[in-house]
Amino acid sequence: MNISNKAKEFVILTKSLINLYSTLWNLNTETNGVKKNCDYLQQKISYKSRFLDIVEMKK
Repeated sequence: MNISNKAKEFVILTKSLINLYSTLWNLNTETNGVKKNCDYLQQKISYKSRFLDIVEMKK
C-alpha cells in the first residue's frame, strides 16, 4: 500500500470520526433537553402533590 492510499484512508477515517463526534454531540444535547423536561415535570408533580396534601389536611 502506498502513501497515497494511506493518506486517503486517513482522510476517510478522520471524516468518519468527525461525523461520529457530531452525532454524539447532538445526542448529548438532546439528552440534556429531555433531562431538563423531566426535571421540570418532576417539579410540577411535586408541587401538585404538596398542594393536594394541603387540601387533604384542610378537610
